[in-house]
Amino acid sequence: MVTSKETCQSTLEAQQNKLLDNNSLTTKLPPASLWFSKRLLVAVFMFTCCVNMTFLRHNISIAVVDMTSTRNETGNSTISRAPEFNWSSKTIGFVLSIFYYGGLLSFTGGYIVTKFGGATSCTLSMMLSGITTIFQPVILYYNFPAFLICRILTGFFDSFAKVSMLEVCSKWIPKNERSKLMSFIISGFNVGTTMVHGVCAVLAYSYGWPMIFYATGSISLVLSILIFILVKNQPSDDKSISKKELVYIKQGVVTSEQKKTVHPYRRILLSPAIWALLMNRFTQFWVTTILVTCLPLYIKDLTQQNINKVGLFSSLPNIASIFMFPICGTFLNYSRKFSASTTRVHKILVGCALISISVLFGTTAMISNFTVTVFLFVLVQMFLSIVNLISEIITISIVPGSSSAIAGLNMFVISMTNIVARLVTGFMTPTRSMAEWNNCFILSSGIAFLNAVVFLSYGSSEPQNWATSQPAPIQQYDPVHSDEKNSKL
Repeated sequence: MVTSKETCQSTLEAQQNKLLDNNSLTTKLPPASLWFSKRLLVAVFMFTCCVNMTFLRHNISIAVVDMTSTRNETGNSTISRAPEFNWSSKTIGFVLSIFYYGGLLSFTGGYIVTKFGGATSCTLSMMLSGITTIFQPVILYYNFPAFLICRILTGFFDSFAKVSMLEVCSKWIPKNERSKLMSFIISGFNVGTTMVHGVCAVLAYSYGWPMIFYATGSISLVLSILIFILVKNQPSDDKSISKKELVYIKQGVVTSEQKKTVHPYRRILLSPAIWALLMNRFTQFWVTTILVTCLPLYIKDLTQQNINKVGLFSSLPNIASIFMFPICGTFLNYSRKFSASTTRVHKILVGCALISISVLFGTTAMISNFTVTVFLFVLVQMFLSIVNLISEIITISIVPGSSSAIAGLNMFVISMTNIVARLVTGFMTPTRSMAEWNNCFILSSGIAFLNAVVFLSYGSSEPQNWATSQPAPIQQYDPVHSDEKNSKL
């Protein structure tokens, strides 16, 4: 006959086994090697996704030049051909910005990603964005409004891919490796921005502008197939992962296996820490719009250089940021040894970066020297990389189990900022004089300083108390006091 003591003992052993399975170990296992690991493979695919998303977003920037330019064909004699599409400057601006209207729907990504999983959603978004990109040249020849709708859909799928990517990262990357791996992953955006103009220009020159869409869309399709085969929604779904790496990931990811179907949107929208994060996103992409869209125009107006030199100098900030991401990631990882508070480290770095950006923009507004201006904008991009990296880390950490919902809100703010920044900048620079450009820089300086105040006051990198939904820890078997507890039973 089974005694009460034996029953209690077997119950405690069962609880211990469950404790092991649910990743509530009190003793951390040694870290699994990153090299040749599945989480490194996942990081490489997410990096490639970032590069691909940048190509899908900016391929139109080069294609529209060839589409609307007079072409000279040489044979026995030089023949000048009229542009294929005789668009006005307003139409070109609308075509370039319509992509970001699709991103305004990205707030729905939280529900969709939660329902289907990060990797599955990433596969779907990459596949659909590739298909819509491939068909854009064909649709444009027949119906211009349908082409605009296709660009909007591509923008939605592209932003949805970003939401899915962050959900995958939240499941696969342990907390103590996020600085290192996330810096590598999001550097893909800068790598793509640096490469896209050169690669697309070669494709347009050699094969015509439609090849830009065919090539970038096909790469997206191939990437979606590889992700579908090799990347799973969460580590426990991957049969090829080692047990040591699986346990290591589960120890470093909060609520990694929890399947939530309802996100606490009310608490999210009322959280000051979330609003501080969204303010970071607004400032980040306001400044990015200035650097990517407006900087070439500003350099042209300032120096009257030819387009080749303008393109070279305007690409320097993005080149600098490629090297800044790994430096920042390494520093964040190293700083963990000296501070127990992640929030404190992030506040110091983001606050200093934003104040520096504010000062640099203010300085730019007071000078008109070409060399100094380019150098200051390189510094702006380097400090902006710090804000970008820490914002990505906060996105997948601040609300465990709802990273996709936070990422969806981020993409909504990013898309809105891209639209508003272009409209405001165009409104403030009707004649593109130096005085008008300086007013834009002063406004950007004020936005960065205000963001620094908001983030230093309300920013947080830790999981919010209302968002931690882990079950209460099971009391472990204590051999010292077990006899006393069993005797009471």
